Amino acid sequence: MASILDVKGIGPALAKPLAGGGFKTAEDLAAAELANLLAVPGIGQPRALSLIAAAKALVGPVPELADAATE
Repeated sequence: MASILDVKGIGPALAKPLAGGGFKTAEDLAAAELANLLAVPGIGQPRALSLIAAAKALVGPVPELADAATE
């Protein structure tokens, strides 16, 4: 598993509220639902979309999402 700090655009200051919102790894972030990420203080829609994209680029496709896309 990749650390949330490995995701482009996330430093220690942002990692803390993300962890408080349940996003502790890059995989957590890659699989995040937009609404859940928007609940984290300081995260707006543009930033949320950017962070999810950066996490997916780091870890690759999330298996649950990849399976759903092929069904």
